[in-house]
Amino acid sequence: MTPINLDTTRPAEATDAAGDRFSWKRVAEVARYFSTVANRQLLVYAIISAIFAVLLLLPLNGVAQTGIFTLVFSVLPILFQLAPIAFAKSGDTRVVDRMLPARASEKFTFYLLYLLVAVPIAVYALPEVAMWLYGKIPAIHTDAMMGVKNMHFGNPPVIICMNILAAVAGSMTCLFVTLYARHSRIIKAVISTFAVQFTVGTLGAVYGMYAVFQAGFNDGLDGKMMSPEQQEDFAHKIINDFSHATPYMVSVISLLAVYSGLMLWLTYRTLRKRNL
Repeated sequence: MTPINLDTTRPAEATDAAGDRFSWKRVAEVARYFSTVANRQLLVYAIISAIFAVLLLLPLNGVAQTGIFTLVFSVLPILFQLAPIAFAKSGDTRVVDRMLPARASEKFTFYLLYLLVAVPIAVYALPEVAMWLYGKIPAIHTDAMMGVKNMHFGNPPVIICMNILAAVAGSMTCLFVTLYARHSRIIKAVISTFAVQFTVGTLGAVYGMYAVFQAGFNDGLDGKMMSPEQQEDFAHKIINDFSHATPYMVSVISLLAVYSGLMLWLTYRTLRKRNL
């Protein structure tokens, strides 16, 4: 990491900085301190995203194109959410990090701007542009992929909101564990991030199972079985429920928002501590 003007033998400087008002100049200094790690990660992410963008525009058959789409947009959220572990890959530098002549709020601001602005741009910008370009190049269109593209850009606001909050929850969990854990930080951060995503997926599965059980129970009381047409209508109903601001979806979104806020608060509190 690139050093800034700082005498590590005088930790009191951090205390002096903490007594000043919030300074964007010090945020920039923190960014410069972490520039080697951040720039390397952004470069790697940009290269991966460029490769994915090219793959999305290959003139292949529908099955291959949709398979590539599924792969790309399964990997991208993982890259985004695990980005904080880059701050643990060069060893444990937290003792020095805490001596930086910057307030906890300024360090916190750097982490948020980097992880929630710079990283998403590096990860998602090129693949999203590639998907937009796909719709403008008829020569590579396939029916299957056009359906996927339309669905990708046609997600209702409630789904977009839930996806964003789920990704932010995973990223902020990863950051908190990376900064807080004393040992095996990378392993713990990865496990905790996937645990969050597993929990989010479980919430959706629970609702689906509840709806199926309720429909089956009601049909059982009536002594009848669902016809194939009724089964298809029922599947569409569940999808429709997930696409609208139903009480369940509002509850899930609210839970994710509260959890993300909790992770942000815990991270800020961790940054304010002087000792590990």
